[in-house]
Amino acid sequence: MPKKRTVKKFRSKFEKLVHENLQEMKAGSLVSYESEKIPYTLEGKYIPDWVVKKTGTILEAKGKLDYETRRKMLAVRDAHPDRRICLVFMRANNKLYKGSKTTYADWAQANGFDWSDGGKIKKEWLR
Repeated sequence: MPKKRTVKKFRSKFEKLVHENLQEMKAGSLVSYESEKIPYTLEGKYIPDWVVKKTGTILEAKGKLDYETRRKMLAVRDAHPDRRICLVFMRANNKLYKGSKTTYADWAQANGFDWSDGGKIKKEWLR
């Protein structure tokens, strides 16, 4: 019985071309395709909308919670675990993207952010 050949799926035609070049060089056994996940940190500056003077609590108003904003807020949270970050949503029941079951409120809750809806500030955040 012939050996089954595994067909690799590549993210682009260019990656497939590079793979074919590696095969022609007989280098297939020297490399592995997408075999690791390597963490990294992006550097940037974040300017909070408001900061509670007494406690340093951050109040961030969000009308839209797109992928880049979510990524940034997680990076800020991870870089400053000592800071409380409260997200003030225009509409907390908005979905993250079309077809998503996750609301802004769900995402905030799942990622450890305090949140409010309709632009309202919780009094406890100011203490």
